[in-house]
Amino acid sequence: MDEMDNLSMEELLQEAQRLVRQLSDEQLREVMEECRLNGSETA
Repeated sequence: MDEMDNLSMEELLQEAQRLVRQLSDEQLREVMEECRLNGSETA
């Protein structure tokens, strides 16, 4: 039982990390685009 619980926890952590990476990637792209727009406007 403990081993199965550990495996499921590891799987959940891996899935969570994947989601976080996807979100962070999308957020980074949005931030970079916003920075470009803001930079060009203020420059």
